[in-house]
Amino acid sequence: MNSKQKIQELVNKLNAYNQQYYLLDAPSISDFEYDSLYRQLQKLEQQNPELILPNSPTQMIGAKADKVSKLNKIKHIKPMLSLNNALNLEDVENFIKQCTKLSEIQQQDLEFTCEPKFDGLAISLFYFKGKFIYAATRGDGFIGEDVTHNINNINSIPKVLQAINPPEKIEIRGEILIFNQDFKELNELLLSLDKKTFVNPRNAAAGTLRQLDPSISAKVPLSFFAYGIGDSSIIFKTQNEIIQTLKKWGMPIASDYISLVKGIDEIKQYFEFIKQQRDKIDFDIDGVVYKINDLDIQQELGFVSKAPRFAIAHKFSPRTAITKLINIEVQVGRTGAITPVARLEPILVGGVTISNASLHNGDEILRKDININDIVFIRRAADVIPEVIGVAEKSANPIKFIMPTICPVCSSPIVKIEGEAISRCSGSMVCSAQRKGTILHFASRKALNIKGLGDKIVDQLVDLCLVKNAYDLFKLTIPDLVSLDRMAEKSANNLYTNIQLSKKINLSKFIYALGIRHVGETTAKDLARYFQNFENFRNANIESLLQVHDIGEVVAASIQLFFLTTPKQWIDDLLSYIDFDSDTSNRTENNIFQGKTIVLTGVIENYSREKLTLILENLGAKVTNSVSKKTDILIAGSEAGSKLKKAKALKIEIVEQEQLKQLFNTYNINE
Repeated sequence: MNSKQKIQELVNKLNAYNQQYYLLDAPSISDFEYDSLYRQLQKLEQQNPELILPNSPTQMIGAKADKVSKLNKIKHIKPMLSLNNALNLEDVENFIKQCTKLSEIQQQDLEFTCEPKFDGLAISLFYFKGKFIYAATRGDGFIGEDVTHNINNINSIPKVLQAINPPEKIEIRGEILIFNQDFKELNELLLSLDKKTFVNPRNAAAGTLRQLDPSISAKVPLSFFAYGIGDSSIIFKTQNEIIQTLKKWGMPIASDYISLVKGIDEIKQYFEFIKQQRDKIDFDIDGVVYKINDLDIQQELGFVSKAPRFAIAHKFSPRTAITKLINIEVQVGRTGAITPVARLEPILVGGVTISNASLHNGDEILRKDININDIVFIRRAADVIPEVIGVAEKSANPIKFIMPTICPVCSSPIVKIEGEAISRCSGSMVCSAQRKGTILHFASRKALNIKGLGDKIVDQLVDLCLVKNAYDLFKLTIPDLVSLDRMAEKSANNLYTNIQLSKKINLSKFIYALGIRHVGETTAKDLARYFQNFENFRNANIESLLQVHDIGEVVAASIQLFFLTTPKQWIDDLLSYIDFDSDTSNRTENNIFQGKTIVLTGVIENYSREKLTLILENLGAKVTNSVSKKTDILIAGSEAGSKLKKAKALKIEIVEQEQLKQLFNTYNINE
C-alpha cells in the first residue's frame, strides 16, 4: 500500500472513531489504539506533507457538532483546541526539547504547570461582567453545542463570579464529569427502576449534558473542574495565575493535583505521583497535561495544525484483560483495504463491555499467531474497547484465519502488493465501498462542500445505482432524493439546493475534489494559483508542473498519470456542470503579499483569522503560525504580543491594521 492509500485509510478510520466518541458517546476502540493509529497518521503526514487530507483528524478538533445533535450551535470566540499526546517518556522529552529550541530558553529554566487530564466532556463557559451567559461543548473546536440549559443545573458552576472587579468578558474552559461514587449510586438507582445503566462516567456525563430536556440533567450528579480560559478582556501573565484567579472567583479547581515544575526530572516525579494517586482520586483521569507556564512563551510557540506547541497530554499506559476470540471477520474500507476484525466473547472491564477490536491486517495476525477460539490478551486505556495484543492461552480446537481472496462487497479479487501489509480489493470503482469513498471525498467540506450529503445518504445513492460517478450527483432530482430512506421532502429540497450551489466553486477546491494522488488542499491551492484555469492545469506537462511551488517529481508524475488514465470524456462531463467562481479564485496580480510568507498576530478588526488567511492566500501569500527569519511580513492587530516583539527584533516588515485596510481597498477587497 502506498503512502496516500495508507493516509486515506487511517483518516477514514479515525474520523469514524471520532464520530463515535464525540457525537454518539459510544466509542468502539481504546484510547491507546486510537492514539497509535493517530501517531501512524502523523508520521506519514510528516513524511508526505503534500498528501495531508483536509478532513484528516490531525487538521481538526473533535467532530462536527451538527452531524447528530438537535441542540443549537455556538461559535467559539477562540477555538477549543485538543492536545497532542505523549504515549511514553521519550515523547515528553522530545516535547520539552522542542519547547526549549523554539523558545530559546534553557530546559532547567522553562517552567511548566502540571495537572490531571480529566476524562470527561470539554466545556466552555462564557461570562459577561461576571455573570454566566452561556455554555458550549467543544464540538469540532470551532462550533459547539449550546448546553446552557443543562449547565444551569450544575451547582458547582458559579452563576456569578466571586470577583470585586469581574472581567468585561471571559471564556472559562474546563471539563464536565461525574465522580465515581456518584456514578455508582446513579447506576444503582437506574437498576432499581429497571432502566438502562450507563457504561462509564464519561459517557454518562456526555450523554446527559447533550440532552434537550434540562429536567434529565437535573437528576444526574454532574460536576465541573476549570483548567484554563479561551477569550478574555483581561490579560494574564501565566497559566498558574489563571488557575489561581479562577479559584478565587469560585471556580472548582483540582488544586490538590496541580503543580509547577522545571525540567524533565520534576516532570517524571509529578507523573509518578499522579499515577500513584490515580486509584485514590474519585474521578476518572487518563493521564496528565503539561503546559508552559509563561503565556508570552505560549504565544511565541503558537500552534501546529489543531494543537498547541506549548502543551502536551501524557497518557497513562493501557490496562489489559483476557477473553476468548470467537471469530474473525473482515471489513472493506473506502480505499479497498481489507481489515480483519476480532469478535470477542463479551467481557466487562472497568464498566465497559468489550466485544470486538481491530486486528489491523493479516500479517499482524500471523505475527501474533492468533487463531479463532484462542484466549487473547486485550488492552485498553480509560473506558473504551481495546486491541488484541497477543495470545494468553492457545485453544485446543484452533481455527486458523485465512484472509479471503474475494472481496465480500463486490466479489473482485483481493490483492496484496509485495512489501505491503494491507490486502486490498482490486475492484476500484466497481466496488461500492470504494465508490462511496470517492463520492464522499468529492462532496467533502474542503472540496465541493455539499452540506447534508453524509455517509448514509451516499450509501443509499450508490446501492440504488442513482450515483455511479461524481457528476451523477448533479443529475439527481428531488423525487430521487425523496425516495431515499428517512428523507423527508424538506430535507430533499435542502440537499438538492446544496448540490446545485456546489456547482459554483473555485479552482483550488475543484482540483482537490478530483482526488488526485498526492494532491492535498495546499497543493491544490498552489496549482490553482499558478495555472489560473483548469485547461492550463489539465494540459500542463511535467516541466510546467515542476515550476509550481513545493511540487516535486513524484507529485508532478502523479498529476500527469491522473490525466493520462482518466477518460477525457469523464472530465468533460464533470466540467459541464461546474461554474468556476472567478470572484473567489486565487488572485495573482501584483501586490505586496504575492509570494510572501506572512504571520498574523493580535485581533484584526472585522476579520476572523480564518477569513484573513483565505484572503491572503488568494493574494498569493503563504500564511504560517510562527515568526522566524523566513517570515516576510507580520500583520499586527490590537493586543499583539510576543510575535510582534520578535518580528521587530528580526527587523521583519510589519503591516498594522490601518495600513492593511488601505491595501485591501487598493485590491478591491471588501470586509
